[in-house]
Amino acid sequence: MKEWKEYHATHPVLYAFLSSEDAKIRKNAALILGETNESGAAKALFEAYQRENTRFVKSSYLTAMNGLDIEIYQDAFGKRYKELLAEVPAESEKKHRTEELHALDKLLGGLNQNKKHRFTGYEEEVEVLLTTNPAYREITAEQIKKIVRCWFRQV
Repeated sequence: MKEWKEYHATHPVLYAFLSSEDAKIRKNAALILGETNESGAAKALFEAYQRENTRFVKSSYLTAMNGLDIEIYQDAFGKRYKELLAEVPAESEKKHRTEELHALDKLLGGLNQNKKHRFTGYEEEVEVLLTTNPAYREITAEQIKKIVRCWFRQV
């Protein structure tokens, strides 16, 4: 990697590749640029991400920015995350939308993960429908009877 960083210092070819007409070249250039940890990489990757229209490439920019100093872009990433959650993608776009959401979530430090909550429904009465393999009906019924007897002894 050291050789690459030295090479890149005098050959800014990767930055030019972020504007290539070929989406695969843009994607790969972004991922390699992210590996360099170069100081100007975050800004270039963010700007390329903002103008990118090809869905399968967008998550690569985000992946490339992992580990870079992107604090000034956190609000923009949060806004994009909310936009994606509100979006109803076409079937062909669902995979790429999910990839982008996961990459954004990782960049945002998991701030958008569901919060844990404490279950409070012990006092509520609910109906349960149990199904089992026909070969295990009797065994399942016996286990349920044992559980119910234990439960009533405790109450």
